[in-house]
Amino acid sequence: MTHNEETIKKLKELAKKYGFEIIQETFQPVWQCVLKQGEFVLILEHRNDDEFYYVFHTLKITDEDTLMIFDKIKDDPQFIFGIRSALSSPFTQYSVIIENGRFLGFNIVKKIFPESQNFTLENFDSAILAIGNVAGLGITYLSSFVTKNNSVKQGIVEDKVKTPSDMMFH
Repeated sequence: MTHNEETIKKLKELAKKYGFEIIQETFQPVWQCVLKQGEFVLILEHRNDDEFYYVFHTLKITDEDTLMIFDKIKDDPQFIFGIRSALSSPFTQYSVIIENGRFLGFNIVKKIFPESQNFTLENFDSAILAIGNVAGLGITYLSSFVTKNNSVKQGIVEDKVKTPSDMMFH
């Protein structure tokens, strides 16, 4: 299976109808389209061998002061329970980003099937809402630790290049 040009065109049209701006598109090794609406960034992705497409959002912390806050609590069972509770949903998958033993953020992913005859703007909307709601809960939870010491906007930023193929789902 290769990238279906009709499906890609349909997804880009739906994204524009929904009010997203296409800020980047690549085709190798996977088709990936970076969408932005305000400060919210989503990525659409399709690998040649998949029957489905991914819609995902990545939140990655880059501020060193903020990372130091999470270094202190990353192994605390209450923190682990809290972040997993915030990110758990029957409608999406998530992964926590841990690099070199440091908690850096999370990914929220939903599979969609735009090649289905029944796929509509409503299906696209449901995927975006599911991802946005879970991401919002995750950001709110993380913010409860950060706002005591830092500005959330300084400490938590979106990473636009992480792909679902790089993630391990929980």
